[in-house]
Formats: sequence, structure tokens, C-alpha cells
Amino acid sequence: MAYAAEAARQVPDRQILEAAAAENRLMLTEDKDFGELVFRDGFKSAGVVLLRMNAQRWPFKWTRLLGLILSEGDELHRRFTVIEQDGIRTQILQS
Repeated sequence: MAYAAEAARQVPDRQILEAAAAENRLMLTEDKDFGELVFRDGFKSAGVVLLRMNAQRWPFKWTRLLGLILSEGDELHRRFTVIEQDGIRTQILQS
């Protein structure tokens, strides 16, 4: 596991996404910019999980994330998954 906020503070999002893809790692983020990089700019990704929930609901956010990991596991690879207040949506990424 790598935590970019600690290990790569000044590294651009593009480089973080490229490094994660090269190492076949999922990206866990609260930054919508990664969606733009993947869908608009065509960057390759091993998979992204975007948490889009209110900061005050953090216990619910982590419970929902854990439930997703337990139910989907490896299926999160090659997908862009968004966890929101009202549900979870996912889209398969192009190879």
C-alpha cells in the first residue's frame, strides 16, 4: 500500500495514476480529477475507487468501502467505482 499524501506530496495526479497502473494497484481517492484523467484524457488505470461522501459521514463512508471490498474484491480492478451517499456505481475501464 502507498499513501500518496505522505509519499508523494508534490507529485502530479498524472504521475500517481501512472505509477499505480504500472504496479497494478487500485487508486482510492476523494479527488474527482482522477475521473477526468481516466475518462477525458485516456490515462490507463488498474482501477479507481472514488469516495464522494460528506466528510462528516466518515464512519459510514468506511463501512460502505469495506462492504464493497468484501463483496467485489478483485472485481474492482479494471473498473472506475464511485461510492456515494445513496449508492455505488461502477464502470468497466477500457483496456
